[in-house]
Amino acid sequence: MARFIGNVDPTASPVNYKSVFDLRAQYKEQAAGNWPTGAADVEIKCWGAGGAGGYWNGGSAGSGGAGGWAKGTTPLAAGTTLYIVVGGAGGIPSSNNDGSVAANAGGNGSANKYGSHRGGIGGGYSGVFTGSSTSDVSQANALVIAGGGGGGSSYDRSGEDESGGGGGGTTGGAGVNSPNGGGGGTQSAGGSSADGDAGTALKGGNAASSESTSMAAGGAGGGYFGGGAGSITGGDGSEEAGGGGGGSGYVKSGLTNTANLAGDNGAAGSTTGQITAIHSTASSDSNYTGTYGKGGGFNSAGSQGYVVIIDGAGANTFTSSQSYTIR
Repeated sequence: MARFIGNVDPTASPVNYKSVFDLRAQYKEQAAGNWPTGAADVEIKCWGAGGAGGYWNGGSAGSGGAGGWAKGTTPLAAGTTLYIVVGGAGGIPSSNNDGSVAANAGGNGSANKYGSHRGGIGGGYSGVFTGSSTSDVSQANALVIAGGGGGGSSYDRSGEDESGGGGGGTTGGAGVNSPNGGGGGTQSAGGSSADGDAGTALKGGNAASSESTSMAAGGAGGGYFGGGAGSITGGDGSEEAGGGGGGSGYVKSGLTNTANLAGDNGAAGSTTGQITAIHSTASSDSNYTGTYGKGGGFNSAGSQGYVVIIDGAGANTFTSSQSYTIR
């Protein structure tokens, strides 16, 4: 009686027997982690973090800008390692000259507190880079980046808006209240700032503050190029303060099915806890959960960033920075 292997009689069909043998060998290779290396399309989606609103205990202050949204599809071989940066939410300083809450991932610019005035810190960018660790995070290794929103300043004497600019897009939104608002990052340079720090590669500028007037401007958002920080002009009784600029987004040339959209600028007069909406297209995406990338209102932190990678294992979501191997 013939012996059958996988419904194949090897004595009657030696070619088929060889196919069964090859299949068994491939299974052993894959079980050992040696997966096929053929490239397949991988989709990357990033939401930048929102900037924080400013604070003044005598009334409302500027709101933070929302983070941007960027996506793209690229062929990547199974086993390719990527490093994911998830933008940290813009926060509010808890003490004078406290920039510690700017240490979140994504290069958000810091702000300061003087007396009853606090500037909002910018949101961090979210991005995906070729490589396996933080040492591989660079513009040269970037595949997709969504810029972070700028922070709102503490107060404007003339009652003008002093909110942060939205992050993302080829040019991030400028901080509100010209000429004191920081400039948005672009594809080739960081946003400008009159008396704070200009943006640099991947990092938003740190905001200016004035001890003589107890004012604090808004910090900038991180991005492909970070936004410029808000500035303060005028003396005590005539001070003017501006919000930070948003960082720019980026999608590497050659990717398909791309988008690079800026989040909304903040708007003055918001109440505690009110948050600036992200771009309508970003918020209607099938992988968005409704809780990320928004800018903070008056005395309110922004929302952190978010990254989704869709590969052979399905949709993989990330709310913290880490490495990931394509499957």
